[in-house]
Amino acid sequence: MKKYSILFTLMLLVFNYSYSVSKIMPENDWKVKNLKGKVKTMIKTEYEYDSSGKLEKTWVIETYFNEQGYITNEVQYVDNRLNQSIIYKNNSDGLPIKKDEDSRTHSYKYEDTKDGNLVVTIKEEGVDKESFLRLEKITYNKNGKIRRINVNIAATTVENYRRLNEKGIGTYILFQETYDEEVYKKVHPKCLKGNYDYHTTSFDRAMEAGIEDVGAGVLFGLADPKFEVLGLMMHNEHLEKRFGVGFHTISVPRLRPAEGVNLETFPYLLDDETFKKIVTIIRIAVPYTGMILSTRETAEMREILIQHGISQVSAGSCTGVGGYEEHIKGRNVSQFATADERSPKQVIEDLMAAGYIPSYCTSCYRTGRVGEKFMEIAKSEMIHNLCKPNALTTLVEYAVDYGDKELLAKVEKFVREQAATIENKRLEQFVLKNIDKLKAGERDLYL
Repeated sequence: MKKYSILFTLMLLVFNYSYSVSKIMPENDWKVKNLKGKVKTMIKTEYEYDSSGKLEKTWVIETYFNEQGYITNEVQYVDNRLNQSIIYKNNSDGLPIKKDEDSRTHSYKYEDTKDGNLVVTIKEEGVDKESFLRLEKITYNKNGKIRRINVNIAATTVENYRRLNEKGIGTYILFQETYDEEVYKKVHPKCLKGNYDYHTTSFDRAMEAGIEDVGAGVLFGLADPKFEVLGLMMHNEHLEKRFGVGFHTISVPRLRPAEGVNLETFPYLLDDETFKKIVTIIRIAVPYTGMILSTRETAEMREILIQHGISQVSAGSCTGVGGYEEHIKGRNVSQFATADERSPKQVIEDLMAAGYIPSYCTSCYRTGRVGEKFMEIAKSEMIHNLCKPNALTTLVEYAVDYGDKELLAKVEKFVREQAATIENKRLEQFVLKNIDKLKAGERDLYL
């Protein structure tokens, strides 16, 4: 098995200027690469060794930036031989408008939307209609950008998972629905999802492809809940043994009584007390795994289940395909009824009133603390030194960008009270200073 070691990165800081624009701009490459200061040239050297420790290859990547922080040229050498060269053409704002990479050329188009956002379209040029056309659209919000995208799609191949991973997705989520093979075949007749073995081994292929965080779940009520919990735990144990990390999240939806859905047709429907026990058991079994509860449960039940171990709740959910866009148009395309109709603002206020900290933090993902690395920090019981300051900071950021004056006032009061409970005074000051920084327009403040 090969080992890779990045030994050093050399950065030449030569730019000295001030640059600002009032319009929305895509995150520059300085920011993407977590560089500090105005970097003109970066040289990264990597050494590749075989299993015996013998040096096999030396990789050198030279990256050049313009004064706005966007890449203009990137050259890769392997053992002092040119391996790859990428050349960008940039506009007056420094943004790339064309990228030449070997025999492929991509064009960049920038459009301001009516609601004040920026849409960037990246298109591969010179590709006929019969061939696979690579087209990517990125939307930059006027209040910031989407920092993490979790993907829930059907089981697929290692190659497709690898393509998703290369695009920088967060958690890959796939619901098993049920671990009872006979029930599985019954509820998935004659369909692409009907291959039990292929579906159940999807996380293996995803993690083989480099995806480090995966999220599972079963639909409680389809089969014996004891068997389902054991299935989840054995699946988690398998992934831990093979890849060093189990489920990043576990979702716990349950069938609810409806027309044609009752104890006669589905004898394993869960009552509230049994559901509470299941959530508690899963939390005890996997204390470092996020547990997700949807809006199909009532506000009252969600409040109770948070006390039993739920750590993530949805708010303002649409359950239909294209539901959010249709909702804006005044149409309801829900696949099933939701029981908690509170707005995100209401959920935030209720969580704060109960003493919980609503968090929008993505710092672990953005700093590479994912997969096994995250679990190492979590199991060392040091994660709270990161989670609490980051959670409080992102709560303020959300209130500034998307809340009204009333919500911001409530959030600021709550955050100041919570910051006072942080034992480490340096971390307390980090949170308090961030309140003013965020209100002044700064973003991307995290540990």
